[in-house]
Order: sequence, then C-alpha cells, then structure tokens
Amino acid sequence: MTPALLEKPIRLDPKAGDLAEALAALGPCCLQTRTRSIELSTWADPAETVITAEGHLWFPSLGLELTSDRIEGVHASPLPQLPDHAGIIELDSADGLGRVGFAVGTDPATRARFHRLIGDFGLGEIENRELVEWRRSLDSGFRMCPCCLEAARKRRERPDLHPLADILIHSSQLGIELLVEFGHDAFTHSVFMTPGPVHCSGGIAVTSVDATSILRIDPLLLHALCISPRAVDGELRTVLHAFNPLGQRILTLSCPDADQLMIWQEYARTPDR
Repeated sequence: MTPALLEKPIRLDPKAGDLAEALAALGPCCLQTRTRSIELSTWADPAETVITAEGHLWFPSLGLELTSDRIEGVHASPLPQLPDHAGIIELDSADGLGRVGFAVGTDPATRARFHRLIGDFGLGEIENRELVEWRRSLDSGFRMCPCCLEAARKRRERPDLHPLADILIHSSQLGIELLVEFGHDAFTHSVFMTPGPVHCSGGIAVTSVDATSILRIDPLLLHALCISPRAVDGELRTVLHAFNPLGQRILTLSCPDADQLMIWQEYARTPDR
C-alpha cells in the first residue's frame, strides 16, 4: 500500500519495532508538537538517528523524546491546506492531549521515503471523520472552577496583556536566544530560537528570526508564571516556568543572560496583567 497521492488518513501500526527508525530516516521535515496550550513547529532533519532506551525514543537532532507506551495511535494524513506536500505522520498520546507530527514537503526523495513508510506500516485507510471521532474519544477534557474559567477567558480575549507576550517582545527586540521546552507525558520537545516578530491575535505567536521555528501559545491555561535563576552546567540562566490552573507545568523558557531575571520578573508583576 504505497499511494501516489494521499487522499485519506491511513492508520499505521503504533507497536511496530522499527517505526522510529523509519521516522528518523524521513529526511528534512517540519516537526510539529502540540498540547492543549502550546504548539511548536520547526524545520529540522532527524538525521537517521534515534536512540532507544527503556521505553523512550530520543531524536537528538530534533530535541524530541517520545515515551513509547504513551503513544496510542499513529496515522498518515494528507495536508489539504498544502496540496503539493506529501502529508504528515502524526502520533497521538493515550489521553488525546499531546500530538507529534512529521510533515513532509515537496522534496522527491523525502516524499518517496514517506510513502515507503506508509507501505511498510500501513494497516488500512480510514475516513477523516473516523480519525476525528477517535481523537475526540481520547480527550478527557479540562474542567476549571468558575473563577479560573472567567480569568482564562479574559486571557484569551486579550493575549497582548499577558506578561509572557511582553517578555517575548522584549527578547525579540534584544535578540536574546531562548531555549523553549514543553511537553506531555508522551513527549518532550526543546529547541533554541531567537524570537522574531510576535503576534497577539487569537493567541501569542512568535516566529524565529531565521524563520525555521514557530511557537504558538493559547493563553487560556497560562494561569501562573514562575521566574527564577538556575545554574546549568556552570552557567546561570534566567528561567520561566508557566503553569496551568492545576499547577502542571506547560511551558519553560530560559536564556543565558542572568541580567534578564529582574526584567522578566518586573513584566510579570505589572498591574492589570
């Protein structure tokens, strides 16, 4: 089963032992990771390298680590918004809150490896509505008390008022390189990026200056920020942790400039933010 053109989603075998090696061999692709609050897209090459250890799969050139037993399903799907692209391989977490995608573009060699992967691991074609319904069945939902819900709605209505937007704009203006880290129990993803333009329409979105990475943040669940210094390999870094209303960490940003500590903390203390 190696279709010339992917028209419908195809279910792949999530338990196949050599699936990770096939993903690592895809070649340059757009890695897309997402949770309920964060989405990070970055162009990178898996470089045919994946390290397997005790149920974890580490793709060092991607800054990506997967937890095998938390992956519930794998699908290959077309990209209707990009009809000239081969498609995307997506791995869904068991609770429906995390997803990792390997999107393949127009390069002929990469397209060939993409279709070969489908031929090797494909279990059958499904309708798009079946995939949507299956994903909906995994989603456990997220409930908040009325007070937290009202505050969350205000954050989503005015993302430009969130201190994280100010911190990203400030970092963009100074050309500060940030280490972006986030994840879920099914994956963790980290990437270095120097923020370029920051947009606050429908959320907070920042593109790296080299246009290889895009970070999108839904402020709905950005309940609290914790900004502190941390020593890493002898280097003092300014570190920001973002938490949801349940106290779960959903995003970490850090930079090697310890002088940013008080500046970032001041943004976080700004009234009416």
